[in-house]
Amino acid sequence: MRPRTTPNVKVWAELPDRSVTFSRATKGEARGKWYCKVALADPTGAKSRDVIRGDQRGDLPPWFGALKGRMRTKQTVRPTKGNDGEDLVVVVAAQDHATMIRLFFATKVWILKEGISLEA
Repeated sequence: MRPRTTPNVKVWAELPDRSVTFSRATKGEARGKWYCKVALADPTGAKSRDVIRGDQRGDLPPWFGALKGRMRTKQTVRPTKGNDGEDLVVVVAAQDHATMIRLFFATKVWILKEGISLEA
């Protein structure tokens, strides 16, 4: 999911180049739902995104509070062969487009607007 256009705000100029990717969950209670990694935009421009690990959940900005009940580590919602099992994901219902859009705003729009980056 990505925007087609953005308001004329300098920090949002790159938003059309940003996206949130949802994949189908296949394990446990999340089976049949969709998930996306919590990957924050990097306001410094040093990299395109900063993927958040499960142990960084408490470091997220306050607007993630409403989403914390939906957060899991990737390994609990889908088998993983790589090193991303500890990455933080948010699980949503398959047709919950409003929450998907909210996730885009939470991870990209407001992060860029507020200039927030988490410590590595």
